[in-house]
Amino acid sequence: MGDALSLQHMFIQTIILLASLGFGFSLVPQALTALDVSFDFTVVLLLTVVIHTLTSLLIFSFGTMRNVQQHWILRLAKGFIGSLLGLVVFYVVAVLYGAPLLHLGTLAWSALLSSLVVIPPSCALPWEAGPWRKLFAQFAPEGEKELSLCLPSHGAMVGAWVGAWTIPLDWDRPWQIWPIPCALGAVGGYGIGLLAACLACGMYNSKKEKNP
Repeated sequence: MGDALSLQHMFIQTIILLASLGFGFSLVPQALTALDVSFDFTVVLLLTVVIHTLTSLLIFSFGTMRNVQQHWILRLAKGFIGSLLGLVVFYVVAVLYGAPLLHLGTLAWSALLSSLVVIPPSCALPWEAGPWRKLFAQFAPEGEKELSLCLPSHGAMVGAWVGAWTIPLDWDRPWQIWPIPCALGAVGGYGIGLLAACLACGMYNSKKEKNP
C-alpha cells in the first residue's frame, strides 16, 4: 500500500467521517431524556452505525485510502465481510466482559466498533496476517496511510474501554446504562484518533519535505 496521502485529503476525509457520526449522535440529548433511555439511545446508535458504515465503505473503497491494486468491488466486499466478522468478534468480547447476551444494545455497540475499527483496514489492507499484526499488535505504522488507519482504530478501542469504567459507579446517571458510556467513549476516542492522525500526517509530510 502506497504512502502518498496529502494532508488536505486526510483533513477532508476526517471531516466526512466525523460528520457521519455527528449526524446520528446529534439525537443523543433527546434519547437521554426519553422514558426508555436504553432503547432510544440504541435506536440512535443503530442509525449512526448505518450512516457511518456506508460512509466508511465508500471512502475506503473509492477514496484516496483505497488499495489501487484491487478492483472496487473486491474492496467493497472485503469491507462488508470485515464488518460482519468484526461485529461477531466485538459481540463475543462484550459478552465475555459482562454485557447482556441477547440485547439490542450489545448488537448496536458491536456494530459501531466494527464500523470504526474493522472496515477501514479491511478495505485498505491485504487480508494477510503481516500488515494487520504490524498495525494492531506491534503498533508500528509507517507512512501517512498506515497512521490514518492505525490511530483512529486504536482510539476507538481505548475510548470504549475508558467509557466502561463509568458503568459500575453509583452515580445513578441515565448515561451510565449499557451501552451508552462505551459507545460515547468509542466515538470520542475515534474522533481524537482521527485528529491525531491528521497531526501525525502533517508532521510526517513536513519531515519528508525537509529530508527528501
